[in-house]
Amino acid sequence: MALTFSLHATHSLDYQSRERWETFCKPIVVEDNVWIGGHVVICQA
Repeated sequence: MALTFSLHATHSLDYQSRERWETFCKPIVVEDNVWIGGHVVICQA
């Protein structure tokens, strides 16, 4: 992996969940033999 990259989760689109600060995320899996370049943002699918 390069020097600068970001891994990001998401937030609910439901305003009531956001008001309660409910969060959720799924794992971000980086497989073998993958190149992640510099200045990259990786978001979950």
